[in-house]
Amino acid sequence: MKFSQLIFITQLCVVLYMKVDRVSSLKSKKTIKTKRCRYVFVVKEMDTSSCPNEITSQRPMDNEVITEDFRNDMHPRIKPLFKGNSNDMEDLNTRLQSMEQELDHEKQKNSNLNVTISKQEMLLQNMYRFINNMKIDQHKQKQKYNELEKKFIGMELDVAEVNNVLTKRGTLSEVSTGETQKEIPVQSAAKTHSCATSNPDATFKDCQEVYEKGYKTSGIYHITPLYSSCSIPVWCDMDTPPGGWLVIQKRFNGKVDFNLFWKEYREGFGNIASEYWIGLDNMFLLTNQGHYELRIDLWDFEDNKVYASYESFKIDGERDQYRLEVRGFKGSARDSLINHNNMKFSTVDKDNDNYHNYSCAREWQCGWWFNACYFTILNGKYTNDSNPSDRTISWNEWKPKQLAKTEMKIRPSRTYYKNHNSRG
Repeated sequence: MKFSQLIFITQLCVVLYMKVDRVSSLKSKKTIKTKRCRYVFVVKEMDTSSCPNEITSQRPMDNEVITEDFRNDMHPRIKPLFKGNSNDMEDLNTRLQSMEQELDHEKQKNSNLNVTISKQEMLLQNMYRFINNMKIDQHKQKQKYNELEKKFIGMELDVAEVNNVLTKRGTLSEVSTGETQKEIPVQSAAKTHSCATSNPDATFKDCQEVYEKGYKTSGIYHITPLYSSCSIPVWCDMDTPPGGWLVIQKRFNGKVDFNLFWKEYREGFGNIASEYWIGLDNMFLLTNQGHYELRIDLWDFEDNKVYASYESFKIDGERDQYRLEVRGFKGSARDSLINHNNMKFSTVDKDNDNYHNYSCAREWQCGWWFNACYFTILNGKYTNDSNPSDRTISWNEWKPKQLAKTEMKIRPSRTYYKNHNSRG
């Protein structure tokens, strides 16, 4: 308690005592009852019979002097309560009731203010909840939109493929172009020193450039990767939408042995017009001259077909054991290749898999980006049996056993260049 408050309370008590003392001759007990409190003043009567007359006669005057001095020194809020010439307690009662009314009024104001603040806080919390719900709904709507967009693109591609199948005469391997019927072995751009094609207008960076120049028939074309001095023959698939696909692996009859060593997988092997593996060096040069996407087409022996595509596909160089980098899956086949992402390439003579003290390549008799061991393997042993007893070509999320045909193909990434052009 502050000193000033202590003085105030002390002086109030003195005032009450002096007022009671003035009415002591009338009553020895006085009760004041207000709305809030009930005040009872008990005054002990004083026996003045033994007092000298001189002192008794002087008491009122002395009391006047004391009262006057006290009034001059009392607290400012006490002065209105003190009347030296009044012996009436009604005025004190009235003032106490007035003070209590003011206190009740202030308390009611404070209560109303608290209620208002509580309502505003509740309203603010409701607004926060509403905003959070809006954000959650917006995120869900965005996810649904993205899923619908992917499904629409997949359906669009599937419809286009069905139309191509219905209107096309023969398979890709039967298409007659200038070079499709020749035996054209795979060539490694890193190993080619004598350039067979001298006309620069007849070579292209990839099959997309071939397509853009107006050559829209699937077949063999010569391309020159950005970091190569000579061109190499490749198969360009112009029929699979949107065209301009460069085929890097093709299997459909098992005539080419894929159980080979590191050197063969690095440089490539097979016949461009038939089954082949384009080579890891060529994949490295092609996928590092820009941003490329990957598409994998799969067929079973009932001629059912599914596909898996990836928005980004890249192969590191030999120093990094041709590590696979793939992401952004979509398609009608469930994703099996993602489990091989960031895996190094392994062959029967070079074990880079994640299986400790075990060679997946030797077990499965082929080269691949083995993990421990695989979720898909497209270079495995080929058989013409849809239910073989041996381990063969498979895509575990669709057909865990032998597949009839596989094709791996790349083209410039539509997603990357679309986003890049929109920012530009």
